[in-house]
Amino acid sequence: MMRVYRNDIEKIVIFTSTENFKELYFFLKDRGNACSVVIPENRLGTEKVEKIQKFCVTNSVDFTVHPRAENELEAFHLWIAQRSTGLALSWNYSQILKEKTLEIFPRGVWNMHGGKIPEYRGNHVLQWAIVNGEQEAGVTWHVMDKIIDHGLILKQGTVPIHENDTTIELSQKVCKKGLELFSELWDEAGKNGVQPYSVNMDAGRYWKSRTPLDGIIYPDMTKKEINNLLRAQCPPWPAPVLVTSEKVFRVHGIATEYGEGTVVYHGKDADLLLKTTEENDSDFVKKIREGIRNQ
Repeated sequence: MMRVYRNDIEKIVIFTSTENFKELYFFLKDRGNACSVVIPENRLGTEKVEKIQKFCVTNSVDFTVHPRAENELEAFHLWIAQRSTGLALSWNYSQILKEKTLEIFPRGVWNMHGGKIPEYRGNHVLQWAIVNGEQEAGVTWHVMDKIIDHGLILKQGTVPIHENDTTIELSQKVCKKGLELFSELWDEAGKNGVQPYSVNMDAGRYWKSRTPLDGIIYPDMTKKEINNLLRAQCPPWPAPVLVTSEKVFRVHGIATEYGEGTVVYHGKDADLLLKTTEENDSDFVKKIREGIRNQ
């Protein structure tokens, strides 16, 4: 496998869906690199993407929208060709890059994935890691290919998952580690190059997007498992649900930590007083009950 190099000065396209890309942007800008930004069409109108747009306008950063329609890609690729020397970065990006888009970058698209590869490929991997009781989460820079969270590995690291960490706190750790690893990667690529390597993808797993059925508190769950679920599905994600014979409740936290609860839940290893609110969305309640019956 050929080593990966970079030029002293690069013109780089950054694909991003979150405002915290700005730390990566300033890292590159301070070293003389020109950066343009791509935001995903599938997140237009969200607070996160609006913050990116505001940042770009305020700091005179050139940006465009990544179209999903096939007939709009040619103009999009032309925009990229005018702003890149053949290298792109993907930072917390929410839209799939089609193979023909990847192919226009001769030196690849380097993606920061907040999970171990191959163990934690796919969606919502930080939530899954917390729910699964992992003690650490992976951070991986890899060269993107046509398969999601695939391709040659450039650099990997880990961050600890403490027993009270929520997904928000874990995400902050992952992004900080991702920037640290990128600094190392950027330095190595500018000197002796980086030797990418492959891993056995069959030894890991591709995790599906979490659904409401993944947020149900079941009778055989332990107190630790329930707490893991609450930490994984912290705000702004929908709170887990508790299903009784008559009602469905949103569960916002263990009452001993968060205040008075409305339900005593008899779990596997303890009685838990949970802070709850009744779920009043009849369509949601119907889907939850039907989903449980169909499992």
